Amino acid sequence: MLLLISAAAPFLYRFIEKTPEMNIAPYLMGFTMFFCVRYLSEKNIIAVTALASVYPWLLFTPGNIVSVQIAAGSFLFIWMCMFSAKMFAYDRKINSEKEEEVVRKKALLDSIREDGIITLQKEDEKVDFEIRNITSLYSAVKDLGQSLGLQESSENIMDIMKKITRYNFRINAEDINMILILKKGKEFKVSESYGYDEEFLEKAEKKIVSKILRNVAKNKSVVYKPTPDEDDKARMSFMKSLMFVPFYAEKRLLGVFFISGRTENMFDAKQVESMEILASQIAIALEKVYLYEEVQQMSILDGLTGLYVHRYLQEKMDNELKRASRYENDISVIMADIDFFKDINDTYGHLAGDYILKNIALLLKNNTTPADTVARYGGEEFFIVLPDSDKITAGDVAEKIRSDVEKYPFRFNDKDIKVTMSFGVASFPGDAIVKRSLIEKADKALYKAKESGRNMVVRA
Repeated sequence: MLLLISAAAPFLYRFIEKTPEMNIAPYLMGFTMFFCVRYLSEKNIIAVTALASVYPWLLFTPGNIVSVQIAAGSFLFIWMCMFSAKMFAYDRKINSEKEEEVVRKKALLDSIREDGIITLQKEDEKVDFEIRNITSLYSAVKDLGQSLGLQESSENIMDIMKKITRYNFRINAEDINMILILKKGKEFKVSESYGYDEEFLEKAEKKIVSKILRNVAKNKSVVYKPTPDEDDKARMSFMKSLMFVPFYAEKRLLGVFFISGRTENMFDAKQVESMEILASQIAIALEKVYLYEEVQQMSILDGLTGLYVHRYLQEKMDNELKRASRYENDISVIMADIDFFKDINDTYGHLAGDYILKNIALLLKNNTTPADTVARYGGEEFFIVLPDSDKITAGDVAEKIRSDVEKYPFRFNDKDIKVTMSFGVASFPGDAIVKRSLIEKADKALYKAKESGRNMVVRA
């Protein structure tokens, strides 16, 4: 019986380390015969085959030693092939895993690179969009700066806001309502609107203006309410987002643009910031318009009475007569003169005369409409143009003024001054069809009033 020795490997290694390639050792380790073969590779032992016999009659002879050696070598060769195959498979697995790891990492890098490129593209697009927004804002205001009239500027501001909300903010026109209020004289009025019923605005104008002004009274910046408060909800239930854009020139409030949205949180921080930029530029443009208006007013208004000057009256009459001719409407004019004004100046002084002129100007304004033109014709004479009014209506207006002047308690330096006025009335086309003739007719009627005793109204 032959036994393959494995447990005694350390001992066998020491036994064969300095012995020939094949060794026969009888009676080693209790065996009657022991045979081992070692295999070298470049003088290094890579394997050992050991056979032993416990039967004394089973001895290794030179003949069967060669056979055993061949068999052992074949076994080792097969084992080495199997081992090599396993190592090859293992190497292939390792290489495959490495290749997969390389592919995975490459894919990850490509994904990161692609995501980075997409992110950069998005950032670039975002920056480009913001640049376009700012450019369009300044471009819009640049066009506004070319307007000098308040009405034209008002219309341009509304057009600009419509374009900004639609193209820059990408908000549908039907989702917002807008109101522009501007200072006209000493009051703020609704100048332009979008999305509101005109009848509703006319009835609620004072309340709306007051509400808007309260929101910007203590704040020069844009006031944004993503959601309305209870008071806002009570007034107009459809308003979900509110923005108040004030136009301040230093500490002077020139106007406010109000936007109401139909959904909550309609505007973001960037849009509010854009409105801040736009508001400051519009305020600069409006300041120029108001300055121009003031200069214009100074050139067409009498410094003492605040009434229109003679030159402006002539231009206004030309325009009104053309319009009346085109539409076949009536126009009436009133020429008025303060009775015995020279005596008043001589008796009470020129300062008293100025005082009387100022107060009479107020009485004239109080008895006429914004559509009428009230002018200081010269000295103590006044002239009123009443579009769309016949001679009877104009005569009634003149009589009301005459009565108010007669009743007015003029008092200067603790002295009561009695003042009366005379009036002449003429109409187009009944009395005259050209400006010069119309003025002459009114002047002749005034002269007749004076000749007839003064303090009266005479119709041509």
